[in-house]
Amino acid sequence: SSDKKPEKPVITNLDEAVLYTDLVQPVLESKCYTCHSSKKQKGKLRLDGQEWIEKGGDEGLVLVAHDPSKSPLYERLVLSELDELHMPPKGKPQPSEAEIELIEWWIAQGASFDQPLQEIAGYAEKKSFLEELVSYEEAPKQSYLPEGEVTAANLEDLEALQALGAMVIPV
Repeated sequence: SSDKKPEKPVITNLDEAVLYTDLVQPVLESKCYTCHSSKKQKGKLRLDGQEWIEKGGDEGLVLVAHDPSKSPLYERLVLSELDELHMPPKGKPQPSEAEIELIEWWIAQGASFDQPLQEIAGYAEKKSFLEELVSYEEAPKQSYLPEGEVTAANLEDLEALQALGAMVIPV
């Protein structure tokens, strides 16, 4: 497999996706981790995990749940690119407008690190927007047939199942 990450996070089911883990974290990973992770901590800030994000950096907190306008994590994304406080810095890959809107929405909804999308108020109105941010992967088909040779079932177990009305057939 190649090291290049897909542009969009890959999920199987948007309703069950966790807003932070499945949508927000991949944006932070692709746009912020080069300077703010275990490898490097510009401004003593790490964005590669809940405890670090909640801790903030040299300049204090980066996240104020329910208030994107007081959260530097969002605010710095929307500054003019000419502003030296703008993040990511000029010349680095910039998040798309949709990715910035996603971060704003995540913070506005309370910046939960573990809440599934379907439990978030306002998810229904945001669903088509969120659909644009992900790519889908089919859930692997579950096979109930054994892959190799199997030993015969215990006769008493079979009779007990049949007594319960289950139909048992050899594979």
